[in-house]
Amino acid sequence: MNYFVAEASGINRRFRRFIQGQPTLLIHDGEIISAHMAKEHVSSDELHCALREHGIADYKKVALAVLEVDGSISCVRYDDLSDAARPHLRRRFVQKKD
Repeated sequence: MNYFVAEASGINRRFRRFIQGQPTLLIHDGEIISAHMAKEHVSSDELHCALREHGIADYKKVALAVLEVDGSISCVRYDDLSDAARPHLRRRFVQKKD
């Protein structure tokens, strides 16, 4: 039975998403996404507990918090982001006048 499920999930992407699930974004740019938390049945106490486990006192310091497929909550602080991962400002180049 497991063999057929594995084969079907390897062939069909929709079936794979149905069987495995997908990660869900809980915090984005320091803002809690309440609709996603309600959909996944994650309480604010559970979210704050996961933040404390990661050493984060305030959710506004979190760039991303994701409910993973295995049920764990991954958190990324703004301090942990590298400069390459941050959005770049768009700059205009000014032509020099002779």
